[in-house]
Amino acid sequence: MADFQLRPIALADHAAVCELWRQHEGPAAAMPLDAFTRFLERNPGISLAAVETTPAGDEVMIGAAWCGHDGQRGLLHHVAVRRSHRLRGVGRALVTGCLAALAAARIGACTSFVRGANRDAMMFWRHLGWLYENDLTALRHAIEVPELPAAPAT
Repeated sequence: MADFQLRPIALADHAAVCELWRQHEGPAAAMPLDAFTRFLERNPGISLAAVETTPAGDEVMIGAAWCGHDGQRGLLHHVAVRRSHRLRGVGRALVTGCLAALAAARIGACTSFVRGANRDAMMFWRHLGWLYENDLTALRHAIEVPELPAAPAT
């Protein structure tokens, strides 16, 4: 029996998710709340949190999987598990849960990007049976985004 539960990530989880990513030096560690909100609104119920409940009834996030899709393919952007909770099935449960959510949305394929130097992550994904695509190269381009106008004073 698992000592954690999975549930969809909610807007209220912004700080906890970003802190978890920060612990793993994730590139989205400082994801602004508006970007976090837009992603969850576009991909409802697909990104998951693994949580434990303390004896006092408080919820503690021990893992998170940030997942979405473009209508055809899924993308698992970040899967992070607290180091103290690794090798307990948390990562596997998060990935399995996200894949089930994608299947329910009729998405039949999913990709995840892993930095080549992240040996632990490479071993994790290979252990789950994911295949290494050696014919893909990720390209990145930064886009200058205009500032949003300030909200009118009320």
